[in-house]
Amino acid sequence: MILYYKDRNVVIYHGDSKKVLPVLRAEGSFDFLLTDPPYNIKYDASEKKHGKDMSKDGIGHIDVEGDDSYFYAKEIAYLGVPSIIWGANCFASGLPDMNGWLTWLKTAPAAVASVSHAGVKLRKADMELAWTNFVRRPQAYMMQWIGTAFDDADGKLFLGENHHPTGKPIELMKWCLNLAPKECSVVIDPYMGGGSTLVAACCLDGWKGIGIELEEKYCEMAARHCEKMLGRQRAARYEDGAVTTTTDTTPNLFEGD
Repeated sequence: MILYYKDRNVVIYHGDSKKVLPVLRAEGSFDFLLTDPPYNIKYDASEKKHGKDMSKDGIGHIDVEGDDSYFYAKEIAYLGVPSIIWGANCFASGLPDMNGWLTWLKTAPAAVASVSHAGVKLRKADMELAWTNFVRRPQAYMMQWIGTAFDDADGKLFLGENHHPTGKPIELMKWCLNLAPKECSVVIDPYMGGGSTLVAACCLDGWKGIGIELEEKYCEMAARHCEKMLGRQRAARYEDGAVTTTTDTTPNLFEGD
């Protein structure tokens, strides 16, 4: 695995979570899991769905690697740490039965729901669900959202490549972290994507974050997001091919600890 980015609050690994996650768990590197696996969701990246300007021929919508194969959710559900897994309704049969599901209500008002780009309606699902193994009762969070068409910061339409097709709002991930048991302080996102979980950790006192991502372009995207949030230059960057193991970063996984 490649240690892609590292500073006092965030560590990013470029690699396969199936290989990286067991190593980090064995080393006790994290105590909370928050993720949104982009699998079994049947994501449609076609021009017909998003319009030419927002398709893979435009601003970067691409098919999600591995979405057409079965996702073995038990690989992240039995790690022995408090966990929140978004999109789990797509693979619920592979998870233990739990009472405390989370709901993100994101229905937009009529004025927003009718927004279109390049002649394509941008209305998305009205809600999303997350499985948890520590919340005792169902809880809901409400935030209007119509997907990657909007910038999380100012609500403007995305016209660049600084996004992930299934990204989550930072405020939603902050809400999830605030639900975590008080003793938790290091969150891991083994399907990091654009880095919303890590940016949320940077926003909250007492949290640090670890991300694992298979696609390098999203590692770079997440690193930029974290740098922007932290307001400083990258503390460490391992260039292409600089393969490392975690043995030289623990127990002081984060720079300056």
